[in-house]
Amino acid sequence: MTEVWRNMMRRRVRTSLTILGIIIGILALTVMGSLAERMNQMVDGAMRYYSKRIVVQDSQSPGVMAARPLSMDYAARLEAIDGVQRALPTLYMLLEQEPSRFSFNMPPLIVGLHPDWWQFDEDRLTLGQGRQFQTGERGVVVIGMDIAQKYGVAPGEALAVRGQEFRVVGVLDRTMTAPDSMVLMPLPDAQALYVANLPEVIRPQTSELTSAIEVFPKAGVSFDEVADRIDRSLPGVKATSPKAFQDEVRRAMVIFNALILQGAIIALVVGGLAIINTMAMAVAERTKEIGIRKAVGASTGHIIREYLLEAGAIGLEGGLVGLGLGIVATHFLNSLFQSQGVTLFTVTPRLAVGSIAFATFLGMLAGLYPAFRAARLDPVAALRSE
Repeated sequence: MTEVWRNMMRRRVRTSLTILGIIIGILALTVMGSLAERMNQMVDGAMRYYSKRIVVQDSQSPGVMAARPLSMDYAARLEAIDGVQRALPTLYMLLEQEPSRFSFNMPPLIVGLHPDWWQFDEDRLTLGQGRQFQTGERGVVVIGMDIAQKYGVAPGEALAVRGQEFRVVGVLDRTMTAPDSMVLMPLPDAQALYVANLPEVIRPQTSELTSAIEVFPKAGVSFDEVADRIDRSLPGVKATSPKAFQDEVRRAMVIFNALILQGAIIALVVGGLAIINTMAMAVAERTKEIGIRKAVGASTGHIIREYLLEAGAIGLEGGLVGLGLGIVATHFLNSLFQSQGVTLFTVTPRLAVGSIAFATFLGMLAGLYPAFRAARLDPVAALRSE
């Protein structure tokens, strides 16, 4: 390695510029990759969150956030379907009536829950502080970690929700997905907030409305089969099983990851071409030296290893510095949005190790041609070169 380092220092400016190309590529890969990692964490959390329930909505609803009202009467009709253990009405609405225009995370939500909901979700949503709200309790909320940080509240303190004060009784553990930005409250309280924002002429008709009904099948029953039975038995509603939700999300994530990383890959390819150029010039400059070493017995394998190690060292050095700068950049960008309870980037161990490994591999791959070119030099011709 001493000889490899000495060779790299022969042309410090050129080597530094080559390393700079790798640094820029790994910096881009770290920042853009951490954005993809954050999205993947959110998706994984969402898939765990919806892994043991079927979401039933009005058949015309484009999604949970834009759901058409659904009568709570459907809950009893759903529980009469074979394979259904419980059907619990849930009401979703935006926490802010005029949400901010920019938000990478899920928008903060108010979620009205039936008290029995907790016994079916205790293995996915756990409390970091405080307690759950009880049956018949009103004016209380359990909040996600992002909400607690954004508004600076803890159990026992008051939180203003759409102009009304609620007492925080619990804070959820971080989930890295939608519940982190949720305000969970008793269903009647959520319905009252929902009704308060509707025209007075239809308010009396909305006290028994919800936006979705979450269906929990009996143990051992296929979620897809229950979802099919619901669709066949109850016209006017649609049931989304966990598998259907996961398949839809995975398809979207394949496209997202490809788009978010292609820019970084381009930057790394440019860095790889710079390494090829640097190593090719190094071979040209050291032709006579290579000839002398081969004449005194240096093997082809030794020459190849030396140049591959040099190219790999350039990639490794650029990878380490690029990763360090990327971590600093992501921390800085996250700090800009910390007050809003938004986390845009997550540098995971997988991304960090992968970035360094990829930079080193890229360096060695780019050094293959110059290394083989150096190893194939004829000693006599090399010694005669100027």
